[in-house]
Amino acid sequence: MKRSLIFTVTAVMAITLSACNDAEDDSAGENEQEMPTESDEETDMDAENGADQENGEEGAERTPDDDTGTEDGTEEDGAEEENGMEDEDGTATEEVDLLFYDEEALNMYRETRTVTAESTEELPAAAVEEWLNGPESDELTAILADEGVEVQYVEDQNGTAHISFSPEVTNANFGSSAEVGFLDQVAHIMAQFGYDSTQFLLDGEIEESLFGHSDTSEPYTPDDDLENYDEID
Repeated sequence: MKRSLIFTVTAVMAITLSACNDAEDDSAGENEQEMPTESDEETDMDAENGADQENGEEGAERTPDDDTGTEDGTEEDGAEEENGMEDEDGTATEEVDLLFYDEEALNMYRETRTVTAESTEELPAAAVEEWLNGPESDELTAILADEGVEVQYVEDQNGTAHISFSPEVTNANFGSSAEVGFLDQVAHIMAQFGYDSTQFLLDGEIEESLFGHSDTSEPYTPDDDLENYDEID
């Protein structure tokens, strides 16, 4: 009976030991499955490095040009050139208001013109030449019609416009009112180019009076603002 009991105990112990070994094997297998291998870690790092490299290449390909939407990275200019600026072909343009008398020579009105010159420095003279060509409206009239007057030059003398007319300008038979109108119309053109006053010259020389009524020996400044004149419809 002792032998039978010993055998039974031995058998139970063997079974228990076998069960413990199996449990340890299962636990070790699970741990091996959960812990990444060195090979797996290297594979993950390679994948991350590849993604970072692709992102870096995309970032390098994006230049400031992409943000501006232009090929050279600069902002696109407006469709219209700013007044007084030179165009791509080297010419300069500016919108100028010109004053003309009505048919009765009682009131003056504004006409807006676009003036073109070879450079910005030549725009003031070009604007006066456009004024000499007369109004576009049939309701207005030129103060110097068919006189053959030429603008010899316009110069900046310490902020004052010096404008010289050819001798033909004195052929105009002006009264005192017409003379003031002539001076006002020209001086208002010069004012639009930044000149506060205008010195009138005849063939390059300052005259005491161009037409015998108003003093033109000193720079002239109009009394009224340009905005006070209505624009012709």
